[in-house]
Amino acid sequence: MDAIDLDQLKELMRQFKIAEEEGKDGFEMEEFVESFGTLLGSNNLSQLQLNHLFMKIDADANGSIDWDEFTNYMFIGRKGDTDLEEVGSDNHFENMKKEHDDKGACHNGMINRILHVKDIDKYLTGGTDGVVKVWKGTSLSYERTVPVCQAWITDLAFFPHSRKLVVASMDRRLTYYDLHRASFDLADVEKELAGSPLCLDKARIKEKDYLVVGDSKGEVRISPLRTDRKPLMSSTSKGPRMHIGNDDDPNTRIMKKKHSDWVTKVRFVNDLNSIISCSMDSTINIYDLAEEGRLIGTMSDHQKSVHDFDWSHKFNIIASCGLERTALIWNPGTRRSLAELRGHTSSIQAVKMMDSANQIISLGTDKTIKIWDVRTFRCLQTITDSSMYRPENRISSIATDHTRQRIIIGTNALNGYKRVKTDEELRFHEHSICAALFNPKFSQIVSGDDGSVVCVWSAETGELVFRFSDLHGSAKITDLHFDHIGRRMLTAASDGTVKMWNFNNGQLLKEFANESDAEISSVLYINEGGLQFIVGAGWNREVIVWEEEEESNEPIEPIVSFSGGHDHDIISMAFTPPAWLATGDYDGRIVLWNLASGTMRQQVYIPEHSEVTRFQRSILTLTFLPKKNGSLIATTNNGNLHVFTFTTKSAMEFEMSIDLNSLPRPRNERLVASSAMVNDDCSMLITGYTQGYVTVWDISGYEARTKQEPSTAFKPLFHWKAHSDSVNSVDFMDEQKMIITASSDRKIVLWTFEGRKVGTCGQRDLWDLSKPDTYAETSAEPKSIALQKLAQSKMDENEVRICM
Repeated sequence: MDAIDLDQLKELMRQFKIAEEEGKDGFEMEEFVESFGTLLGSNNLSQLQLNHLFMKIDADANGSIDWDEFTNYMFIGRKGDTDLEEVGSDNHFENMKKEHDDKGACHNGMINRILHVKDIDKYLTGGTDGVVKVWKGTSLSYERTVPVCQAWITDLAFFPHSRKLVVASMDRRLTYYDLHRASFDLADVEKELAGSPLCLDKARIKEKDYLVVGDSKGEVRISPLRTDRKPLMSSTSKGPRMHIGNDDDPNTRIMKKKHSDWVTKVRFVNDLNSIISCSMDSTINIYDLAEEGRLIGTMSDHQKSVHDFDWSHKFNIIASCGLERTALIWNPGTRRSLAELRGHTSSIQAVKMMDSANQIISLGTDKTIKIWDVRTFRCLQTITDSSMYRPENRISSIATDHTRQRIIIGTNALNGYKRVKTDEELRFHEHSICAALFNPKFSQIVSGDDGSVVCVWSAETGELVFRFSDLHGSAKITDLHFDHIGRRMLTAASDGTVKMWNFNNGQLLKEFANESDAEISSVLYINEGGLQFIVGAGWNREVIVWEEEEESNEPIEPIVSFSGGHDHDIISMAFTPPAWLATGDYDGRIVLWNLASGTMRQQVYIPEHSEVTRFQRSILTLTFLPKKNGSLIATTNNGNLHVFTFTTKSAMEFEMSIDLNSLPRPRNERLVASSAMVNDDCSMLITGYTQGYVTVWDISGYEARTKQEPSTAFKPLFHWKAHSDSVNSVDFMDEQKMIITASSDRKIVLWTFEGRKVGTCGQRDLWDLSKPDTYAETSAEPKSIALQKLAQSKMDENEVRICM
């Protein structure tokens, strides 16, 4: 991207304009790769890099990008591209656990405003009890109390050049102090303002200080700061005073169009020479000071009250939040929203930019703090504050300390969260991995774990590209699935939630409503007959179907749910065209559903159903063979692999069983297949086991309904110990002739079909798929079944070895 010049940018703009005139929504990936690649030349970016670039720009993953999306990325995304490797070594915040035992340290009410005065390195807090308290900047220890009034203090503003502190309060007054290192000298009080001053900001214009005020009347005003020290006026004084609400005062400039409700935040932005304000009327206004405070733009994408916003000088964007559960990111030039920060489960009361860390901090009314990457708009961390506060159990204010890299929170006292660097282990998963899928479009591996973390890895090198956290809060991720074009990813969780993501930048795209909080153990994205469905099944013993909607800011409701087929938890599911859905449960029952009609067509059982325990007959995996008459493979907890095949268009019957424990293994272990996958042409099958083994099968000779011997239909070729714990996921990289395995041992490993280890994702020494000498095993031991069986026959029980 650094290689693009002004002429190339103009040419690209021209091409976008042509596409718009032709009625297109923008460039699709192939068009973008062709146009952009031609402009830059073949020596700059490869097609794979251009594909990745497209997905970064296409934030909503709708498959096309327009000129606005492209310029927004140029505007924001490029600033963080050089730091993207930091995503893998994620920093996070930990509670400082500050205790305040000093008498009088706590406010008698809640803190409304936290202000850091850098000159003296003190924090000032204004509360609902009408006092300002002073705290040490280093330790957050309480120092002193400054009584101000009998009403709520709404905001504070400090002017470093004149060393003035202005305090706003609900009794329609502004109180001025001369602030020195050891003293707060009361300088002036302005009373009986037209409206209660709710928010303040300082402005420095042409070497002069100005005070910006937003009030309960919806007005925004700017006036020179009063630096004279006149005698204090009593409430009955008729002497001269500067009323902020006095339209006749020549020193006061009133913004030309006022809000229709309370102003909740004002900010002077020197970069724009503008004042920005937000209000309970759901709008954000921008006023141009060069044009006498004329309203030059309104941002109105919020549907409800706006509580807060903040400006990023580094990225030139605005983040805003309010009564809704999403925060918005804005381009102030176009006044259009660039992205939504979704993930809060309550209203968002505050949002703060931390440019020094390329992060956005948001605070929910449920005491949840989220940290977002400003470059990708993905959630990096969720902090849930479980402390109890009085007199109200909430976090009432928040501030950021850029110098010390801290988040400061206000309740009735101050506490904070400090940034700590995580250890190197974050290059790997920290919890058991439930799935690792290969995305051929971007040559990436996407993995999810029990800690609600998703990692994106380069399949070409094993390097960590992105790391998403807190996808489902404290719930475990149970399954992953790509959409039909591989641009978006579904996640299911143990709390019954299902979500859709842009896995290239971590943006939450959609949520799918579910009345039950029972675990969704399996989720599928189905594209059939021009329609797209999301299907989930799990411990509530039902199959839930959602139809994907083009635009949806609210959770998508199910269109239908199927029940009555299972009496026990569903733990596996598979689909094959045109409309057959198979579900397997804990009791060994497989149900065949017609997804088009929503009817249950058949129930089948494994042949040994009545001979083994319920645990042993559990259906752990289901895999259709669409190019083999739609045959269905099921693996069970007793160590068998069963094959069912269609006898008619809508009925299946049992065909054959394979005892997996005929494979080489230590004699004191039983092999149980916990994962299975077939390649695209159904010529090969991989099975992964709870004991850490993997088998590659040749099933090219299998023909349904021919009464073949299992040994000729399913031929095991290679078999090896891949992990130290259960293999929970296996996948093919067909074109590269590679296999991906993921395990409860928290590792994702890449192998050749023959079992030669390429490497572990996240390892220090990266591999190059085109260079076998970079593989972890430069000369692999033979892992063929035939050689292992020969070796096993010559060993006694204590000497049995499986190639590592």
